[in-house]
Amino acid sequence: MNQKTFFLLILSVFIVNICSAQSFENKIDSLLSDYNNKPGCAIAIFEKGNIIFKKGYGYANLDHKVKITPNTVFDIASVAKQFTASCIILLEEQKKIKIEDSIRKYLPELPKYKKGEIKIYDLLHHTSGLKDYSYYIAPLGKTDYDIISEEDGFNILTGLRELNFVPRSKYQYSNSNYLALAVIIRRITGMSIGEFANKNIFHPLAMNNSLIYEDRNQVIENRAIGYSSRNKTYIQNHSFNFAMGGDGQLYTSVEDFFKWHENYKKQIIGGKNFTKKMTEKGILKNGDIIDYALGLKIREFRGLNSVSHLGSWAGSLSHYLSFPDEDFAVVILSNNSDFEIVPRPYQIAEIYLEDKMQPVPPSPQKSSSHKKQMNKTEQPKNYSNKELEVFAGEYFNKDLNVTYEIILKDNKLSVFINGLKYTSLKPNIKKNSFSSDFGEFDFNKINGNLGFVYRDLIFKKVR
Repeated sequence: MNQKTFFLLILSVFIVNICSAQSFENKIDSLLSDYNNKPGCAIAIFEKGNIIFKKGYGYANLDHKVKITPNTVFDIASVAKQFTASCIILLEEQKKIKIEDSIRKYLPELPKYKKGEIKIYDLLHHTSGLKDYSYYIAPLGKTDYDIISEEDGFNILTGLRELNFVPRSKYQYSNSNYLALAVIIRRITGMSIGEFANKNIFHPLAMNNSLIYEDRNQVIENRAIGYSSRNKTYIQNHSFNFAMGGDGQLYTSVEDFFKWHENYKKQIIGGKNFTKKMTEKGILKNGDIIDYALGLKIREFRGLNSVSHLGSWAGSLSHYLSFPDEDFAVVILSNNSDFEIVPRPYQIAEIYLEDKMQPVPPSPQKSSSHKKQMNKTEQPKNYSNKELEVFAGEYFNKDLNVTYEIILKDNKLSVFINGLKYTSLKPNIKKNSFSSDFGEFDFNKINGNLGFVYRDLIFKKVR
């Protein structure tokens, strides 16, 4: 082969690679370009130790028309849980904690649960049975305008005296698990989880645009504001006042996330068994294996092993999807609550890895004999004013130590907390059941007296 032929061969290979990269980029643009003129997303694709694609779509801030870039910093919601789990692994490596320790060793304020003892392991794998504390913020009468701290969340958790199930008998996702881990980290180290993560994760990995949001007054450069659609426009839907770590509230960019992703291979922090520990699936008492590891889901997609986690909080969405055997990953961070965050990383992975994936299984065919059942639409029950009077009064819940006052006015029931209106009640089809902005209120006799169940909380009529 002469020099000219060799040069032409190299040039042709280079042109083919350029065209292939442009083809991939065009396909990604076709999936995401609809978000160019509204709140959108940042995306990065990692392969074999490099960022092979990174781009921003849409606006990080609609007030000032700031465009999203790969440097834009997003609240990554529950994708943060893997960072919390890694803090526990670091403490285990330092011999300051054992995964099979009882959580009451560090959190003695928690009840002695009748259904059994909870271990650190159970918090990590969501097998504790703890009720989700975030579900009970609204029942306390708190709104998006109220500041919610780690202490506030933990106080709610200590008041929830019953578990949903026997620890390690099943898997059930609960933010309480990772809030409790954050409190444990503080008890052991004397540092908040944000301080500990900054010292032991962000700084060693040079994640200079990453932090855990624990100070609502903190200025965060290049921050994307979360939005939701309303009446063909967008409104801010950002959690400025939720200032605590553990279950979420971690801000980062797709470029910083690359450095975190690479640590699963290089194990700069966490020791030589770090990735193995982080990706080891949970095991229940009966021997069943669950697909939740430590802040990560371990699954298979079209024949390829995958590691992933989703995040959704207010107007912030996130999805990290990795195929470790192919050394390939996609991360998408969005500030638009309408963004299709679940399928997008998989669709992008298919663009690059289609030749390595198994065929898509055919959709099940409906039987030709299948017929739609036309049912008459049932209407909500219509109560007279006299019938509604029965539900009016004061109701007390001992777990949250809160009293609800239900007032009847103009043939309508409203719920008040501390003199402030919380929500209105609208009759359901089911007898003695009412819907609200925050959930169902189901009235019934409780120990001979009228009461209701709301978000698994029992309220008894006291007056």
